[in-house]
Amino acid sequence: MSGAIEYSLYPRSPRRQQFDEVVVDIDGQQHSLIAERPGRYMPLCTINEQQLNQGARYPIKQPDELEVLILPRRLFWLLIPDPNNPESGIHTSWSTVPLGTPFIILCRRELISDLEKLRTERLIEWSGEPRSSVSFPEWVEVINCMVISPTWDGVEIEHRDLHDALRPKERLSISRSGGLRAPQGGWLAGMGPQVTIFGFPRDAELRVMRISDNQMILEETKPTNHPFDVVWPTPGDYLIEAVAECRTSQCLVKIVDWDNLEATPVRDLQWLQLNGMRLCGALLCVEDEGE
Repeated sequence: MSGAIEYSLYPRSPRRQQFDEVVVDIDGQQHSLIAERPGRYMPLCTINEQQLNQGARYPIKQPDELEVLILPRRLFWLLIPDPNNPESGIHTSWSTVPLGTPFIILCRRELISDLEKLRTERLIEWSGEPRSSVSFPEWVEVINCMVISPTWDGVEIEHRDLHDALRPKERLSISRSGGLRAPQGGWLAGMGPQVTIFGFPRDAELRVMRISDNQMILEETKPTNHPFDVVWPTPGDYLIEAVAECRTSQCLVKIVDWDNLEATPVRDLQWLQLNGMRLCGALLCVEDEGE
């Protein structure tokens, strides 16, 4: 595999709680968690093979309501593209695998036989051969994996939790891809996304409605699993609805006027002290004498 593989902690906040200030002790160094989005904090330091194999517990110094940040011990992780920015190339462990989304299975080598059986049964498919790295010799990545069948009954594998995690939870979903995303969310006018209806039925009934005036923008039958363009006539919020075999899926698209672009605030910078200098990413500054 070209390039080094790195896995980082991506802390999740307690359900229905997200504290503004959280300090975690990791290997004797204190790290402040920075809120990234509802329910998640910015990624922290990378983990090593021992932590991936055995899991880890990191003491939380503050607030008092929290005690420990836990990296659970698992035999596999399902790594899914960031739903807010799928083109970034970053994959993260989310709750479930969205239908039609290629993902990565990070697993221990002993699970390969289970995956091969699911592939032989035409339940999943992936690209290439499972690959590993020098840093994590007991683990492999199965890339571009997709669920391709809704019929999982009667197929048994040794690790039942892997079967349950991969088994599709939905039969129909809507994906938005491409276009030019606005920093505050949504897409810029004239650069809206393509839409794909993912599902096991061959076709689905599609409706696109502008929410501000309930204007129907598009209403027709579309083949599933094939991307198509939508003309987004004006900035605003749009509701997309797909219906097939008595199942319904909905999602929203926000089109943002170029005149409404907002500057993205700079997050708290994490500086590294280095021989009288301060380093942050590509920014190198002379440290003030008074600091």
